[in-house]
Amino acid sequence: MFYKKIFYSFVLLALRALKINAKLGILRVSRIGHLSYELDAALTHLKATLVDSSINVILVMETTNVSNAYMLELIKRVEICRIKIINNRLLLSFVYYLESVNDKYLYINTYDNPSLYAKCFKGKPLFMPTQSEKDDVLNWFEAKNGIRSNLPYILLHNRDPAYLVDAKHHSFRDFSVDVLEDVISAYSDDYNFIRGGTVAIERLSENLSGCVDMPFIEHSPMVDIIAHKLASFYFGSDSGIQCVSLSFRKPVAMINTPPTSWGEFRAKNCYQLGLIPKKIYNKKSNQYVGLIEMYENNWVEIWDQQSFEEAQLSLINNSKDEVLNFFDNAVNIFESNYEKNFVFTDEQKEFWSIVSYYDKRYTSTNLVEENCFIDPHFLKKNKYLLN
Repeated sequence: MFYKKIFYSFVLLALRALKINAKLGILRVSRIGHLSYELDAALTHLKATLVDSSINVILVMETTNVSNAYMLELIKRVEICRIKIINNRLLLSFVYYLESVNDKYLYINTYDNPSLYAKCFKGKPLFMPTQSEKDDVLNWFEAKNGIRSNLPYILLHNRDPAYLVDAKHHSFRDFSVDVLEDVISAYSDDYNFIRGGTVAIERLSENLSGCVDMPFIEHSPMVDIIAHKLASFYFGSDSGIQCVSLSFRKPVAMINTPPTSWGEFRAKNCYQLGLIPKKIYNKKSNQYVGLIEMYENNWVEIWDQQSFEEAQLSLINNSKDEVLNFFDNAVNIFESNYEKNFVFTDEQKEFWSIVSYYDKRYTSTNLVEENCFIDPHFLKKNKYLLN
């Protein structure tokens, strides 16, 4: 870190010598979730706090492998004075936030400041594809067999072993594409379905109609991103790409969600986000694990498959009925703008009161305003979570 301070100090001195008024940010995010979600919050903060129009904002990319080139292009378009993205191949590292090394640098630590997300999601989207780009992508989808131009789109995704091969320890978030096929089969008369992503092991069944299996079709980075913009909402795994939908202020419904995500998304006051969690089964006690036991044993902080196994815990994926019920409820909730009595039941309030007791990042008590919920039907059927 000492050498980086020296390097960036020389950069700022050189800019000053050229009479360029600049703030220097170090951008270390590369994965699609962090690239969209955290830059959204950080740049929203910059727009609100940088009032000097003469300042150039220079973001130095400390990574050589950004997950989506078009997402980076959208970031460059954000009108915060002037933003320059500089690729720096000499410094390779990965953390989750913009970091500064002294007061001449930007310091926007989104990871430890979840309130930045609350402000972000209450505003308009920062990342804006052009109308021409949206039309091109829409035409691309409508040219696919079975896609009907008169029906809305739903974006689907499941994390499987092909996703982020350098992060096998996150395999506890994986699940089979079978449950997405069940959703497509049940609702193909009402929606077009886009299975997002660029890589996957399992293909969607060829017998399904009204869907595009993007991991197995050559497509551009722009199609990957604008698919989220075209969709009515996202339905799928907590795999990172749902953050693109959040950045476009689209509702998100996540299935097979690990416990590590409950408090995280709640604390960040996510925009229109619902989920159903994986169940945790304790092989020592031969019982499903409730919220309090999860927190008391710090199991909600487990971020790798091996640690679950060492604690003798099994993660149980959502059943077909749970997923289909949640999809049906998500449609009703998102389209009715949150009918309060249906979503924010006594079980819902009790669930999040337990989360807020243990997760001190969560402070607000306004459940309705935050619009983050566990599927009401799932909670009613799994009241053991509240024990």
